[in-house]
Parts: sequence; C-alpha cells; structure tokens
Amino acid sequence: MIRFSDFDLDPAALRICRDRTALDASPQTVEVLVFLIENRERTVGRSELLDRFWPRSGTGGDAALNTCIRRIRSLVGDDADAPRFIQTRPRSGYRFIGTIDADDPEIGTTKPASGIRRPIAVGAIHPITS
Repeated sequence: MIRFSDFDLDPAALRICRDRTALDASPQTVEVLVFLIENRERTVGRSELLDRFWPRSGTGGDAALNTCIRRIRSLVGDDADAPRFIQTRPRSGYRFIGTIDADDPEIGTTKPASGIRRPIAVGAIHPITS
C-alpha cells in the first residue's frame, strides 16, 4: 500500500482510495501514478511514459498521456499551476513531489522528493479495512 496525504494507493489491485472510499480511476491511470511515485526521485520523461504505457499509439499517445495526467490531478485534487503531487517539468516530463507515508518501519526506506528519508510501502500489499 502506498499512502500519501489522505490517499491509499493499492498497486496490486490498481485502486486508489481517499479516506477509505474508492475513487473512480482506470487501471492505467493508477499504473501511471504508481510509476511516477516509484520514480519520484527524478523527472520521468514524456517519452518514457509513452513508451511504457502507450507503445503502439503513435501521435495519439500524447493526447492519452495528457488526459491521464489531467485525470490523476483531478483524482487527487492537484493543480498544475500550484502542484502538491504532480509537477510538470516543461519540455521534460513529470515528477511526483508529494510526501509518501508508511506506518510499517520494517518496510525499506527511500528518499522522497522532499529529501527527507521516510519509510515507504511501495510493493507491500495490505488490504484496506473499514
């Protein structure tokens, strides 16, 4: 389970919840968000995202990527002009800049975009309970 702000992201189930309520997100939208979070220490290039998620869509992939990023921002209440989670790097790509939280100190630590070392639950699967 990946937790940030008041969101729980389950990479295995391809599901995102806010305050334990499942949000309406396509599996691909969740996959892109997970990929950005897992690579948050760097800017993920547009071409890398296109190659990974839209490899055979030609020029249609650009529109699909733009739509996907807009959908992610809408889901998490982010604003492209004042981002809290997804930062656009002009002519470069995107970077997850939010802070990842984890409750389990046994899960490996990584350095989030903020530079503070915190535990992270990337890849760990815990069911969401009420």
